[in-house]
Amino acid sequence: DKDINKVLNKSYTARSKNKGLYNENYYIFDEVLENKLNEEQKIESYMENALKNKEFKIVYQPKVFTQTGKIRGAEALVRWERDGKIIQPGNFIPLFERNKFIVKLDLYIFEQVCKDMQSWKEKYNFEPNISINVSKEHFVNENFIEEYVKISDKYSIKRSQIDLEITESATIDEN
Repeated sequence: DKDINKVLNKSYTARSKNKGLYNENYYIFDEVLENKLNEEQKIESYMENALKNKEFKIVYQPKVFTQTGKIRGAEALVRWERDGKIIQPGNFIPLFERNKFIVKLDLYIFEQVCKDMQSWKEKYNFEPNISINVSKEHFVNENFIEEYVKISDKYSIKRSQIDLEITESATIDEN
């Protein structure tokens, strides 16, 4: 590139990819990194509309008592369905954590789970415990707990039925 701003942006991007890689002394901005950056920009351009259009789906991974085979609960997992294709969480969750969109997504997922739990209770008299992932980004929001309590109360979900799991990235300080 001859444009100094583009050169600087690429060098900063390469440098940021080198963070935490203690065995690497340098990182080259190459086609692979550029493609990844372009893909992330494309995902960021879709994310708000994807939330509005309810493209984020929940799949439930059951938790089963091994002795009886009965379901005791589940873990709520998010998938992104766009244009008939599933985008795996590894392709968007790390980006959403970096750009803080994960807070909106987590709240959306929490509300959808509460809706499902209310529906299961009404239709099937089934009240499982559900585990839901929560990003570290919520911990900088002083209203975090109140927001979750308000949503669970809206759907008459007992707090004892919800297990909030702090995602693995919450234990890693990137700075």
